[in-house]
Order: sequence, then structure tokens, then C-alpha cells
Amino acid sequence: MNWIKISEQEFHLKEKDALLATMKLNAGKATCHIGKRSLQIHKKGFWHTQLELADSSGQVLTILKPVTWFGHRWSFHLYGQDYELLVRNNPLAEFAVRQQNRDVVAYGLKTQNGRVAAVISDHRTKALPEIDLLLWYLFLPVAQEATGNGDSTDLNLILLTA
Repeated sequence: MNWIKISEQEFHLKEKDALLATMKLNAGKATCHIGKRSLQIHKKGFWHTQLELADSSGQVLTILKPVTWFGHRWSFHLYGQDYELLVRNNPLAEFAVRQQNRDVVAYGLKTQNGRVAAVISDHRTKALPEIDLLLWYLFLPVAQEATGNGDSTDLNLILLTA
């Protein structure tokens, strides 16, 4: 699985040659597509600490809510399942979605050949691109800053599947 930068604000999630999802960023919001389904991601709340994923009709699929006001954990419920999103240092920044105290998928930074690289560690048995969309929305600014690829189109070259 790999995120490919199409333009400054557009990214495609692919597995081999199959297109799993697309994301287009605009003014802090994201318009996403999984197949023919259109989804929106945007921040909510007075402090913008919540993240909402909704479909094109406005039906909310999930809201990531902070567990505590000062913390690094968010909880959410998606398709009848409870998840937790953690931000941790492992030893570099890593955003991980967990279920029942096990990592489901994590987007993190690692060093590779003297450079910082973004790595996707996927432990799922079934694809759930909605989780990847949420993780990429949150992780992208961290990856761009750490890898120095904010203005480049080769961000996909440093994304690896663990």
C-alpha cells in the first residue's frame, strides 16, 4: 500500500495497481473518494480537536474525539467497531490506530539510509480505506515537514509498507 502525490493537494492510495482511495485537500478540509463514494473530512469543535468523517449526504460515519483535553489519544466508532488513535514516538512520530490494545495500522517515521522515511505498518486482515484517509489527513503534515518533501512530488518514493 502506498500514498502517491498527484499534485500539491491531491493524493491517491494504491495497492499495486489498484486505486483504493483519493484525497484532495482544500482549506483544512479533505474531499475523499473510495470507489464512487464521496467522503469529507474536517475538524470540529471550538478548539478543532475533533475530526469528522462524513459521506456526501452529510451522514457522519465517525467522529474522532480526544480521550482527554490534553492527551495524545482519540477514540472513534466506525462500522460497529471501536478504535483508538494514538500519537506516539517510536522513536520518531507515529500515528497508530488500535483495536483491543493491538495496532491495526500505523503511519510513522523511520530513518532509512540516513534519511527520514514515512512507513505504513499494516496489520489488517481486511482493508478499511476510511482509516487510511483519517490517518493520512493527520499524518501528512508531519511527513512533509520531517522528510522535506512538502514541495516535491516524490513523497511516494519514501513511503514503504512494513
